[in-house]
Amino acid sequence: MATGGDPALFLEAFNYWDEYLTPPPPPGAPARQAMTLAAAMANYNSTYAVPGSTAPLTTTAVFPAAVLRRRKRRLPPIAAPRRAKPTQNYNLKFTRRAYEPVGAPGPGAPGGGPTGSARNWRFVKLLGQGVGPPVALWEYNGPLPGPVINKIAVKNSPTPPNNDLPIEGAHLGMLTIAPTEHIVQLYVNPPDTLTPAECAAQGLDPLIWNTAVRRLIMEYCPQGSLQRLLNYRIGRRLPFPELTLWRIFECLIDGLAVMEFDGEITTSAGVLVPPAAFNPADNMVVHFDLKPPNIFGINRTYAGGTHPFTPIWKLGDFGLAQDLSRDKHNVSVASAGLGWTGPALYSQLHSEMRRHGTKGYFPPEQFSPRWHYRDYRDSTVCGKYGPWSNIWSMAAVMYQLACLDEGTPEPYWPFNPAALPGGQAFPIRGAPALGITYGTKLRITPYSAALKDFIHECLYEEPANRPTILTLKAHVLAGIAACAGQAVEGWQDLDMPEPKIP
Repeated sequence: MATGGDPALFLEAFNYWDEYLTPPPPPGAPARQAMTLAAAMANYNSTYAVPGSTAPLTTTAVFPAAVLRRRKRRLPPIAAPRRAKPTQNYNLKFTRRAYEPVGAPGPGAPGGGPTGSARNWRFVKLLGQGVGPPVALWEYNGPLPGPVINKIAVKNSPTPPNNDLPIEGAHLGMLTIAPTEHIVQLYVNPPDTLTPAECAAQGLDPLIWNTAVRRLIMEYCPQGSLQRLLNYRIGRRLPFPELTLWRIFECLIDGLAVMEFDGEITTSAGVLVPPAAFNPADNMVVHFDLKPPNIFGINRTYAGGTHPFTPIWKLGDFGLAQDLSRDKHNVSVASAGLGWTGPALYSQLHSEMRRHGTKGYFPPEQFSPRWHYRDYRDSTVCGKYGPWSNIWSMAAVMYQLACLDEGTPEPYWPFNPAALPGGQAFPIRGAPALGITYGTKLRITPYSAALKDFIHECLYEEPANRPTILTLKAHVLAGIAACAGQAVEGWQDLDMPEPKIP
């Protein structure tokens, strides 16, 4: 394949991923030097492997020795958040008409029912704002009887609007059609697209906002993000009990099942199966930004409910999600629309989906070194996005929870567990590993071999080697059953306190 196109874009893309795959230098060593265009082109014009053959050997990672960390003094439970001062800028900002939750449920209406005045809702606090739009908590404060859902999370579009909210709203709307506890619910579905009259009523310029999506009115998750819980445990040196990890694992699997099957896994004659409405010909959703900050918790259910011991964890923030086919040929060039058969250039393919997401959570389909050779199209990894991509990113999250503060799996340290030297080789579920995987620090954690094996299976480089959602669900149920008799973790010091009203 020719390597034409913009040389500057090609070199920038090549160096971005070359740096991502380069281990950090030891202290005092010189930093990595960026490749020149000539060197990058020479690398790219060579071949990585003959299609269908075994990939070349990769760098073998050396496992870190298990080191007993010095225990820190356990810190007290998180205190209730302080009241927000009315003079704070973000508080004043959210009292403007343009930020009111127009379309929120009205008096006596359940969530998603007839709407009432947005003035019946009171801004409580800003829940979060990263690189994306701000998300705020609003509480019903109008006539009684109020709506069944009296707290909502409202994500507002930036100015000027972009496509993130329409994309996220479309995915949330589609994924929550079937009953599920593991996807953040969209209460106003579909999201309202503004008319000129609505723009005028909300103080928005119709030249900018007409037909745009101003806000998403969503489920409020009082436990905050999984990142919040992870940070709490890191700060207090509180590793996750194994049973808790299995239960979080199960929630994530149930969420991924909805993205793959349009519904949660069911049981037929004692066998785990997709929901009855599942159509294999339909597209599925690849999240592309699955990470602890985008996983949200709601409170545990009461005895007899579905989650009496652990908060329910839900997948959210679908702004980068993509509807993709299941044929492993998902890289396409928008201008040609011919996918792998079109006149695709490296820089064009790179600009489409390779950088979708966050560093540390990219699956091998995005970061594989095979992209750096002209025969990358023949690879069974590069750009072959599908349900297995979600599984790898989910396993990166589970790896992070299990290792606590050791970060995400290192993309620059691939290894084959069956080929480790010096007696370090280990099996995966009682058999030699199927190939290269990631996550060098997992084996020194105190968890069962079953849990560590399943995480390493999900982190296989080859998508075909990763387990399916149905297989994972069965494994997780077995893992939970194996923990029978273990003490259930007390969450009284881990629950997120409710915010105080200003």
